[in-house]
Amino acid sequence: MKRRGFTLIEVLIAITIVGIMASVAVGQYGSTVQRARWDTSQNILFSIYSGEQTYFSLNGQMRGNLKTSTTGADMTAWREIFVDNPNRPGGDVNFAIGGLDLNGNVFTATATYVTSPSKQMTIDENRTFTPTNWTRP
Repeated sequence: MKRRGFTLIEVLIAITIVGIMASVAVGQYGSTVQRARWDTSQNILFSIYSGEQTYFSLNGQMRGNLKTSTTGADMTAWREIFVDNPNRPGGDVNFAIGGLDLNGNVFTATATYVTSPSKQMTIDENRTFTPTNWTRP
């Protein structure tokens, strides 16, 4: 008698193996997305720093005071520091620049995670990068 097909035990073992592999893949996907969000936010902050330095060399002071808004004048204002506005409607991270002193020599750029506002990272005029409650996965 020839045997055709698989036994129930063989099928259950195969399903179990596929399930284990899928659970590992889903876990890795989540941390990969978090790591990408962290890296992108950090790169944008360093771009903002470079833009502020360029603006300072051309104008003798920092630009500062750029909002998280994604409309009209705020979009144009970001271009003054040679950066497209990184804030997107429905985005995961909001970026803002503030902390300008009276002489225009000090600034702080902040990235804030939308769903958890206590997660922030900042960079200042000295290129000091500081994450708060937000670590790279």
